[in-house]
Amino acid sequence: DEGRRQLYVADTGQQRIRRYQLDASLNRQGAGVTVAGIDRTTGGPEDLTMLNNPTSVLFDTATDTLWVADARNNRVMKWPFGSLAGSEGTVVIEGTRGRPYGLAVLGDVV
Repeated sequence: DEGRRQLYVADTGQQRIRRYQLDASLNRQGAGVTVAGIDRTTGGPEDLTMLNNPTSVLFDTATDTLWVADARNNRVMKWPFGSLAGSEGTVVIEGTRGRPYGLAVLGDVV
């Protein structure tokens, strides 16, 4: 999120998405905060608060939406800006025939 100088990271091994605040020189400020998933806790597809192998993250500034590829749950999820650890996400795509490992935005389509 360039406007807010925030960096989102898919912390795959810890089953979470972290947000870090950056300064004007794009250096990290502080320890960061978990915004999706629950630290070191793996969840199944029925649990909308947990991730299982999040591999990619994308923040859409037009809608203030965080998109996550949740690979081992075979789904893509989204969270609104301001979400924190334990918040329920919304399943956007589920039951993919392979594990989603990346996200991309083409033009104005998310």
